[in-house]
Amino acid sequence: MSGIRPNSDGFLKQVESGLVEAGVMPGEGLVVAVSGGVDSVVLLDVLHRLSGPLDLWLHVAHLDHQLRPDSAADAIFVQTLAASLLGRHD
Repeated sequence: MSGIRPNSDGFLKQVESGLVEAGVMPGEGLVVAVSGGVDSVVLLDVLHRLSGPLDLWLHVAHLDHQLRPDSAADAIFVQTLAASLLGRHD
């Protein structure tokens, strides 16, 4: 499988089309629920990449249910990731 690269541009276009079809308008804010797992981190990355071209304001939300001993580490990871991507602490 080496040499095979996913078509990230095509994926971004699909997500962009989905947002437009869902009625997301330029200048709107989106709340992105991020657990710290791979799926939600990829979701945040994709929305961050599209936030400039689509003029979106992203807000990251994380809820620490404290169900796992390492859940506090997930919360810190999400906070750090959000601050590095969005350049603010919300």
